[in-house]
Amino acid sequence: MGHSRMTTQGKAKYNRNNHPFAGNVPGTRFALAHNGVLYNDRTLRREKKLPKTNIETDSYVAVQLIEQQGALTPASLKTMAEAVEGSFVFTVLDEEDSFWFVKGDNPLCLEQFPRLGLYVYASTREILHMALEKTWLGREKPVQISVDGGEILNITPEGTRLSEHFAQASGFGGWYLNRRGGHLCTPYVSRAERQYLRELKNIAACLGYSGEEIDAMLAEGWSTDEIEEAIYGY
Repeated sequence: MGHSRMTTQGKAKYNRNNHPFAGNVPGTRFALAHNGVLYNDRTLRREKKLPKTNIETDSYVAVQLIEQQGALTPASLKTMAEAVEGSFVFTVLDEEDSFWFVKGDNPLCLEQFPRLGLYVYASTREILHMALEKTWLGREKPVQISVDGGEILNITPEGTRLSEHFAQASGFGGWYLNRRGGHLCTPYVSRAERQYLRELKNIAACLGYSGEEIDAMLAEGWSTDEIEEAIYGY
C-alpha cells in the first residue's frame, strides 16, 4: 500500500504523520491509508475519549476508532465511516492480506487483471494508468471494478469480493444561526451547496483552518462568501 500525501495537518518531515498508519486489534494488525480531509477529528478525539498520540494528522482518528471497537470487521468499519465527517476513501490491509475499501465521496479507481489475479488502485484512472504504462502491466487488459459511495468492499485473500454499505453524511454539519429569529436551526441545503461547502472545507484545511472553525463561523452568521474571503485573506 502506497500513499502520496498533500499535507493538510502534521508536518510530512515527521514520518509518524504519513500514511499508511499502523493499527492493532485483537487477532490482527492492519495498515490504513486515507485520501481526503476529515473535519471533525478533534471533536471525535474529545467525545470518544481517544488516546492522545504524537500523530498530528486528521486521518489517524480512523485508526483509533477501529481500534476502540477491538475488531476489524464490516461493522467496525461502518461505525468508523459513519462517525467521521469530510471527504474520504479509506483503504485497509490486514496481516492476513484481507483488503478493504471504504468509499465516501472521494474518487477511486480499482481495476483487476483477471489473468494475473492482481488488483491495482489509485484515486483516478488517469493517475493509475500513467503509472501502469511505465511497467509491463501496460500490455495487460484490466477490468474496472465499481465501488459506490457508501460502500465497504472487502477483497479476501482468495479473491472473493464482499460488499457492505454505510450511511453517508450530508457533509453539511453543524447548527446555523437564523439571524431574524435568533435561534439555531438546520436549513435545507441543496446538493450543490453541500458540494461547495465540502470543497471550501478542503481548501480551508490546506490553509490551516479546521472544519470545526468553518462550522463555528457559519453558526455566527458568516456567509460562505465571507468565509472564503477571510481564509484567502482578501
